[in-house]
Amino acid sequence: MPRRAAPPEAALLLPVLRGVLRMQLASQMSKADIEVRWHQKRLDLAVLSDDESLMVVELKVGDWRRAVDQAFVNRWAADSSWVALWHEKVTGAAYEAAQEAGVGLLIVTKRTVYPALRPDRPVRPGEVTSVFDSVKRGTTRIRDLLADARVVHGAAFA
Repeated sequence: MPRRAAPPEAALLLPVLRGVLRMQLASQMSKADIEVRWHQKRLDLAVLSDDESLMVVELKVGDWRRAVDQAFVNRWAADSSWVALWHEKVTGAAYEAAQEAGVGLLIVTKRTVYPALRPDRPVRPGEVTSVFDSVKRGTTRIRDLLADARVVHGAAFA
């Protein structure tokens, strides 16, 4: 049986948001945003929890090495940094690289995520970054991202 093609990266957003809610890392009313600018890059997903801790997630379908490298750098922008990888791309090497980098690992399936590894403590605890300020000032909430992601998710898995 031929392997089914991996979904586009944007299709990972809905299962990741569902997983964030299921793991109680945030609520539907928590502020969140996608493609948040930070220096010369963009962070795929930033979520400000109800206790105002900032979580950043790097979504990747393919290149787990690049995802782990990006999530490692993101540790300087947030209280926790995660990599969300499509389940078919998660390997023992990917797990070990995430562990060594101190980033969390979320295994993404069609409907949700499973936390395989929790991130290390923040590099700069309590520091307010431009990412934090951007998400806090914004008006987008997880419930808004959920509504938008349903459209992309449905098309990707049709």
